[in-house]
Amino acid sequence: PKNNNPIIIDAGANIGDTTLFIYQKLKLTKPKIYALEPNSDSYTYLLKNLKLNKTKGIIPHKLALTDKNGKERLNFNSNNFDGAFVSGMMKGEKTNSEIIDTTTFISFCKKNKIKHIDLLKMDIEGSEYSVFRTSKQFIKDYVKTIFVELHNINDHDNYRSFKRDVSKIGFTIEADIMNRTLFLRNKNYS
Repeated sequence: PKNNNPIIIDAGANIGDTTLFIYQKLKLTKPKIYALEPNSDSYTYLLKNLKLNKTKGIIPHKLALTDKNGKERLNFNSNNFDGAFVSGMMKGEKTNSEIIDTTTFISFCKKNKIKHIDLLKMDIEGSEYSVFRTSKQFIKDYVKTIFVELHNINDHDNYRSFKRDVSKIGFTIEADIMNRTLFLRNKNYS
């Protein structure tokens, strides 16, 4: 975002590397960045990194964006660590897990009185599909740009279907990185 006081949501903030990168690039514009990370270990490092970097305007939340408010199980693949998946995302695989708090995108924005989002970054290990499905109209009306990492889950939740669905509500694909990550701009946003 090039405007002053941009609102950014970093869902799947991990230890804060992307959050801090965005903050450093935009700090003169006084951004407000909401950094959401449900994993207890990653969240601890996120807080340490924010403190070490003496940031202002970054608001951390120990939360996962999903399609429901409440509690879920965050599963860690015990064979090959590649993020963590909310319950049911990794059927049949042996996992370690923890119970986490979840929120819908709409509930999070209402609770935090967010009326527009200049950038929504999502790296939420497969939950991007349910978040999009349950918030489609809200995203169309209030989100200017999206940076999303996609995961091919099944015939319905995959890269191709996401590109089709997001285009239908007025987003243009500005960048397509390795058939996995998209940068999208809302052509309907005013």
